[in-house]
Amino acid sequence: MKLKHIINSFLAFSLCLAGCVDPDDLVRTESEITDQLIITGRFAGNENTEYETVIDRANGTAVVQTPYYISDTEPIQGDITRMRLKATLPVGARFDPPLSGIHNLKEGFSSTLIEADGSKKNYTFTAIYKKSERANIIKVELANVRAQIVVADPVEEGKKGQIIIYKTSSSIDGELQNALITIAPWATIESDAYDPVTKILDLSVMPTVTITAQDGVKKTVYETVYKTPEFVEYGVGYVAGLFGFQTLKENSHGFEVGANRTMAVVDDYLILSNSNNFVNMPVFNRYNGKLLDQVKVNVAGIPSNRIIRAITSDDNGHMVAMAYVSTRAGSYATPYTDVNVWVWKGRIV
Repeated sequence: MKLKHIINSFLAFSLCLAGCVDPDDLVRTESEITDQLIITGRFAGNENTEYETVIDRANGTAVVQTPYYISDTEPIQGDITRMRLKATLPVGARFDPPLSGIHNLKEGFSSTLIEADGSKKNYTFTAIYKKSERANIIKVELANVRAQIVVADPVEEGKKGQIIIYKTSSSIDGELQNALITIAPWATIESDAYDPVTKILDLSVMPTVTITAQDGVKKTVYETVYKTPEFVEYGVGYVAGLFGFQTLKENSHGFEVGANRTMAVVDDYLILSNSNNFVNMPVFNRYNGKLLDQVKVNVAGIPSNRIIRAITSDDNGHMVAMAYVSTRAGSYATPYTDVNVWVWKGRIV
């Protein structure tokens, strides 16, 4: 019995060990596990940032790709005469002499890779200053007002990117001439609408902007477009720019001059008060600002001579309305001694 228990315990332990194997190792080939060679380099004065190395195993070279400037704002180069190397080696392999210590990779450093089977390959380690290939716009913003402007990079090689101005308010129209643009470090900008002295981009002319990378080869072209947002994210922070509401003579979108004083969010709706005629309180989709003509607020039971100016919602999401209060008695005012408040039992119906 004891031997049986020992065998069963051993089998269970073996299964536990099998279950702890890294899933990636189960699909790797033997050559991937045993023949991996990865080299990274870092400046002796900065141990936290590592740089990739281009390795040519056939010719025995390893070239560390350090950035041309290690600062995004100042033309500061790293010291490639004082660099450290780190390696991931094939199983059982080693470098002789070891890669530890500080090396002058401007002149070059040599070491021999000795494989587990005893075979040897001499490697020369160097470092170069590689200019950036980044040719993108990081952000665009207006200098004097907040606006929702999104930069969309090209979806594929050879296509144009976009500077998308979301039409959230007519108040931004007069400010489009004063846009600030942030591009990739050490890239350059070319546009008829850009003033290199003031660093101001005039978006009002819907410009085309070309960004050239530090290497002078990679370029990205952006065009400027207007869009009406389908959804305005939380935290955008607009005061006048709510959904880009614009009252037009040919389409009032439910607004009435001087009548819309307050608003309330109830369920999926944004409701505006109407002090001229509370029966016609306009209802919008709260997410995209679309007027919902077919959705009406149930105002049954409210006397027709009441002026509804203040609407809101309570903690349970019900709509609440209050009549206009005046110290003057009259047919359209509620005497200050008689304040009326209505709460909708079924949200807005």
